[in-house]
Amino acid sequence: MRNFEHPVPGFFGLLLQILSGAVFGLMIAVVYLVLKPVHLPDAKAAAKDDKKGASVNRNVVEYRPGNPGNPSGQQWRLRERAFLERMPAGVALGEQDLNRWVASTYGSAERTFKLESYGLEVTAELPLFRLDGTAMQVGLEYSIKLGEFEKKIIAQTRGSLEKADGQHGFQPASVHLGSCPLPGRAGEWLVAKLSAAYPVPENVAASWKAVTSAKLEQSQLRLSF
Repeated sequence: MRNFEHPVPGFFGLLLQILSGAVFGLMIAVVYLVLKPVHLPDAKAAAKDDKKGASVNRNVVEYRPGNPGNPSGQQWRLRERAFLERMPAGVALGEQDLNRWVASTYGSAERTFKLESYGLEVTAELPLFRLDGTAMQVGLEYSIKLGEFEKKIIAQTRGSLEKADGQHGFQPASVHLGSCPLPGRAGEWLVAKLSAAYPVPENVAASWKAVTSAKLEQSQLRLSF
């Protein structure tokens, strides 16, 4: 009988084997959660349920998109004008106002990324705001095509407005990519990358810098100058 001898790895070699296996397992778990679809409750169920935003129930992440508003409605234009002119009385914006502004500002922009050498195509829908009491949610749906494979993935973040360095900004409390939670810096990185894909016009940025108070109250964004 032949004996096959294998060298016993040292402490660091054994640790490396354990870590490499753990990292591989973690990568598989992350990919699974990212591709795992989120639950989209129907409108009637959402209206009856008091829970808001990216709630997790029995490992199922829910996404409730904001109201895109009526494309033919123009009331948001009046509020946009009040914001740009920095009216002393301030302005109160609802999620429909924000979403109509997004559609008007970014609706014609090209939002498809192609990596032809790999047959990869990623198309992003317009972000949708949702205001729930004193919280803000932003959701973004992606369509990913890789050869014959096609999948939709929803990125969503929920948080509040905070003032830092003299200016108000969105502070994420939770971030999800698909059903995968992204805590800490990973979530902040994703929010920063998504925000960079939609540059704010100069006139809007100038008025935002002039805001002295920004509060989320009763599902409205209330701004003062």
